[in-house]
Amino acid sequence: NNDSYYRQQAVMLAYDIADRMRANMAGARNPTNNNATSYHMSSTSIPSAVSCSTNCTSAQLATNDIADWATSVANRLPGGSAILCIDNTPDGASIPTPASTLCGSGLAPPGTAFAAKIWWNEKEREGSGGVGQKFFTLSFRP
Repeated sequence: NNDSYYRQQAVMLAYDIADRMRANMAGARNPTNNNATSYHMSSTSIPSAVSCSTNCTSAQLATNDIADWATSVANRLPGGSAILCIDNTPDGASIPTPASTLCGSGLAPPGTAFAAKIWWNEKEREGSGGVGQKFFTLSFRP
């Protein structure tokens, strides 16, 4: 049951960040700034939130969204870590790891695919008592 619960949490968290991006399209893709995106993480480290109580810019909102989302992943999943990044080849042959996320650049021209990549630890099913790293990814275009 725990395995299903953790996978469900990963799915809900991936859709959560996709919805946050869709609510802040200016942060997702800024055509006036060479299609830069504020929703691209360069590592699985949890970024710091920024302080803005009212009138946040789209970039500040994106930073806070990512910080909140990455913290939720760490809190809801055992050994949980995540990255949100540009990935136009999400179905590649290699399975990414937190150390090698296989992400693209921080530019987001129209049609760019983003990927929410989430890792967590689960007990192995064979009863060996070991722990294995599990992975879920959601590829989407905001």
